[in-house]
Amino acid sequence: YESNGSNSTVTCNQIKMKSYSNTYGLLAYNMKPGSEVSSNCITDCRTSMYFIGWGAGTTGNPTLPLIRNNYLYNYTFAGINVNGYSGNIGTITDPGMNTLYSNDNSAIDINSSTPISAADNYGMINVSFPQVTVLSTNPYHSTAACGHQIFGLPSQGNLNPAYSCDNFNRIIEPLIGSSSDGFKLAESFINSGASSSVAYTEANKILASYTEADEQFMKHLLNSSGLNDNEQALLAYSYYCRGGDQQKATQHISSLKPENQNEVDLKFLLSLQIQMMQADWTMFSDSDIAILESIEESESAYANLAITFLNSSKGYRDHKMEALLSTEDVAGESSEVRSIDDDYLNIYPVPASSQLFVEFINVDALKSVISIYDASGRLVSEYSANYVAGGVELNISELIEGFYYLTLSSPESGTIKNGKFIKVNTQN
Repeated sequence: YESNGSNSTVTCNQIKMKSYSNTYGLLAYNMKPGSEVSSNCITDCRTSMYFIGWGAGTTGNPTLPLIRNNYLYNYTFAGINVNGYSGNIGTITDPGMNTLYSNDNSAIDINSSTPISAADNYGMINVSFPQVTVLSTNPYHSTAACGHQIFGLPSQGNLNPAYSCDNFNRIIEPLIGSSSDGFKLAESFINSGASSSVAYTEANKILASYTEADEQFMKHLLNSSGLNDNEQALLAYSYYCRGGDQQKATQHISSLKPENQNEVDLKFLLSLQIQMMQADWTMFSDSDIAILESIEESESAYANLAITFLNSSKGYRDHKMEALLSTEDVAGESSEVRSIDDDYLNIYPVPASSQLFVEFINVDALKSVISIYDASGRLVSEYSANYVAGGVELNISELIEGFYYLTLSSPESGTIKNGKFIKVNTQN
């Protein structure tokens, strides 16, 4: 999700999704024309890349970011899906070089709800006409390093050395050097940057990587960084943990002053981490386990860290995933990104034991599919729902106890609504 006035580069990621139901390799909201999405490999999902543009007005739709040299393989709905943008996915003078290849014959290689153009991508077989205008069909393949060879196809026609995955120098700034020779700070940062405001993530990167980041430098950086007391305490905690000084790490995490429940959870987890470093990762007290389980059940921002600790003691718990709430376009039809109010879905009772009622608006229930997934994202049931006024009634008596995601999707409109519920064997 990109803020107004910003730009970014999304490059050299290798993404493999775990199912073909409602999964996106990259879901990008509001990306700007100065941004770039290049040299990524995305496989095994419903939609490889989905770009949603906001801000259309009297001057037309916003312009797509630069989408070049991506390897998109084995999608079931769309390789590149566009909603609310103008612009291109390659031009005659600047080829797209995206490889689009699906094992599903009904999949759309490039789909858009608004007029865009495309040129010189391999695999532009199914496109949403007339929204997508194909200017040139030279079969240029992606040169992304993680791409696979596709048997029997012509060799790459226009190798472009600018699209390599060697973005390390950009990522590591203001550090210079390498892991083998050690990282140094650039002279420009030493002369001016250390006395100016330094963001938390940049300060953390410097302290973790800078070869000469001793205790004196750490204190100087934190004192001149403009960070608040809690951010400085967390950075100092991390610094001393890396150096094995558990006593000083404990002092700094003890000075953390939580301002909300998430920060209370974080302080407990980091304090517990130090205890486990000093003892044994499997030696949790009953009270520690009770608190960890409460953090897990509350779906705190740090629930997955609590689950990681619990998994090191006994048993296995799936890490939590956030259900995706979005809309997706069907080829050749215009739609708009709906607000949460327009995407109304209500599930009750929660928890439920045998019957579940799903209430909604803006969906044709007679032409919709209801799918239920367990906490790990695995599809466990699909329903031919009995429609009643305002929604549908489901029999969930055969489901085992646990947490579930529910998806209501309309194949004709492309609308997807998501919710969640808890199944119990008996209900008080």
